[in-house]
Amino acid sequence: MEKPQDLSELVAAFQSIIKLCHSYPTSNITAQILSELYLRVCACWVMSCAERCLNIDGILNSNAKHEESACLEFPSCIPRLSAIQDGAQKLMDAVESKDGPRALNALEMMGIVVLCPVRGQETAFLESLVRTVPGRAQRVPLVELALIALEFGDCERAERLVCDANRLGPTPSDLHDMHSVEGIVALKRGEIAKAISCLEDSVNVCMADELALLECCIHPPNLMLARELLDYGKRTEVSEFLAHCGDIWNFARDQFALWVAAIQKGETLDLAATGILAAMNHPRVRMNHLCTLAAYPDDERRLSTPKTKAAAMKGRELILEEFNQEYGDFLRRIVARWPGHE
Repeated sequence: MEKPQDLSELVAAFQSIIKLCHSYPTSNITAQILSELYLRVCACWVMSCAERCLNIDGILNSNAKHEESACLEFPSCIPRLSAIQDGAQKLMDAVESKDGPRALNALEMMGIVVLCPVRGQETAFLESLVRTVPGRAQRVPLVELALIALEFGDCERAERLVCDANRLGPTPSDLHDMHSVEGIVALKRGEIAKAISCLEDSVNVCMADELALLECCIHPPNLMLARELLDYGKRTEVSEFLAHCGDIWNFARDQFALWVAAIQKGETLDLAATGILAAMNHPRVRMNHLCTLAAYPDDERRLSTPKTKAAAMKGRELILEEFNQEYGDFLRRIVARWPGHE
């Protein structure tokens, strides 16, 4: 998921996650765990952003109340939307006036404080949370937490989470993210050749066959490893990766083509997602997508017959054409039953 940088955007993302949390039945354990995971991570983001704005290192370092309350069980720890709306403006005002105590009071009012795990123990706390998801569906929060662990600088945990997810029969979209995590970890160790191989694997797995293409194209593309490799000057490798992305996420082909052209011209770019790519990675949209993905896990890994890229793309087109035809026929049958339809 893409982390918003602006404090007001982070607060808005936090608010949108809370609205979504209430839409899942309590019987859906995976959705409940993903909701709590996202809620706590967004709370940490709001907290750290407020600290940066105030130029304060650890606004909660001496707040004993935080250590006691961060263990409140979900969903009892979900703050009320009215409290967030009231506290958000107070937080903005406090940050504007560089008033740390007022900012902490606003964060408490918004429920941010009780949601943030103890400083330095965030990923350990979150791992204990996702491990409670039963069965193969656990792979979904495991992979997502691996990406989050990288945000917190916990590469060792990220690597272990990916290894565990790999034992649960990951899908092509899972593997797309998992290879990206492995590549980032390899870079941290100075293994640039391995990182480049991971970048290639992250798109190759999406082009294994037409079903892999279909699954990956509704999953947000992971650009984190490509960004890192650009910083290492691997422009040719990143350009090839982006060209493949344009074939997988063909609805955003123009955006990928612009990036490829910019790299070939020697321009500097940060691969900041825009338009539909940014929307797919918004915390609320991504969380909803993952909850849907985990709700219908296959009993075992889907076996595929490897195909060429051209054959896989052609197969995806045929599936979509057949779907559109069947869906069109279905709609026409529905409309034909409407009163007054001739």
